Amino acid sequence: MKQEILSRIFGKSLRISILELFLNNEGEILNMNEISRRLSKNPGSIYRALPELVKEGFLEEVKISESRSAYRLNLGNPIVRELLDFYRKIRAIINT
Repeated sequence: MKQEILSRIFGKSLRISILELFLNNEGEILNMNEISRRLSKNPGSIYRALPELVKEGFLEEVKISESRSAYRLNLGNPIVRELLDFYRKIRAIINT
């Protein structure tokens, strides 16, 4: 992962790592296997964490087919928009 800004601030957790992956790639739609590959984490762990992030409104589930889903950052959620703004500001400070 490029930077683990949120993990440095809030501590390491799989949910924070997943959220940070999407904050770093805000326009992307990623399936579970791609998330697992990019984070080098067990697909089963990713599978268990994703529904929580969807339920909390951080991610949106996108149906690709009847049996396949992918996920994207839920930019319709005002908390996500504020978090993205915060993340960009912190990233800019760290990169200066």
